[in-house]
Amino acid sequence: MSSKAQLEINETILVIVIFSVLAIAGLVVFHRYNTESIKASILESERLSFYDLLNQVPNMPELKCSSQNIQDDCIDLYKAFGLSKLQLKYFDKFGYKTINLRFIYPKLPDKECTESLFQATDFPNCNRLKIYERIPSSYKATEKISSPVAIYNPVTQDYMLAVLELTWQY
Repeated sequence: MSSKAQLEINETILVIVIFSVLAIAGLVVFHRYNTESIKASILESERLSFYDLLNQVPNMPELKCSSQNIQDDCIDLYKAFGLSKLQLKYFDKFGYKTINLRFIYPKLPDKECTESLFQATDFPNCNRLKIYERIPSSYKATEKISSPVAIYNPVTQDYMLAVLELTWQY
């Protein structure tokens, strides 16, 4: 074989190797771009689901106040306290989020509502009720949204004003 033919074969092999390296680098960059795009789409979908909870939570049958099968636009205080005791059953629905009620009016003592306070005759004598809380072991960011809601106390048949606070750790 002539040296010219060997030189052309070496050039061809070199071009094929360079082309292959460039093609592999292009595929790696394309794969990373697609992966990041999918992660961003998933995060945006979860964010929309989180904002939708602001409408879903007050309208849950487990929380909504009703009398003789007639529903009202408020949250039943005693149902909310009962739901706070069943947190494990709602992980599939809420995931890693925190749902709090903060009572605004009438002015109440600044403390968390607990089982012992619930048993007291002057309940509610607290201004915060943690309905649901699951926090991941590690997270990068937190988002918080809130909305005013009416709270109905079926024992005293009074209404209170509260803020429904939703917090998402991701």
